[in-house]
Amino acid sequence: MISITERKRRYEDLAYAMGSCEMEGCIFTAEIRKLYERYANGELSLKELGDEIDKTLPKK
Repeated sequence: MISITERKRRYEDLAYAMGSCEMEGCIFTAEIRKLYERYANGELSLKELGDEIDKTLPKK
């Protein structure tokens, strides 16, 4: 469980990062947006978020 302040900070940080990336042409899938939502709500740590995103990437 995270504090309301931390949740707000995470949402703001994600909104800024996603907006910046979208201006560069990035497109976020519904799956990635759900992962970001889980991170912002405190369900995932930053490491867990990265691990989950890695699972969505094409295998080399």
